[in-house]
Amino acid sequence: MQQDDKAAWDQYYAAAVIALASNPPKATGSPLDDLNNSTMGLANRAAGLADLMLEQRRKR
Repeated sequence: MQQDDKAAWDQYYAAAVIALASNPPKATGSPLDDLNNSTMGLANRAAGLADLMLEQRRKR
């Protein structure tokens, strides 16, 4: 990953963390709810979103 891509990904990741933390997923009663709502679950979802945003940036 190039330096400018890394800087953009870091910004996208931070934005995704803020967005996901401010609007947590609804509890479904599943045993996996605690895992999905954990810090690691939030970080994984944010990283996935940052990857998607960077991919869209590269297409432009």
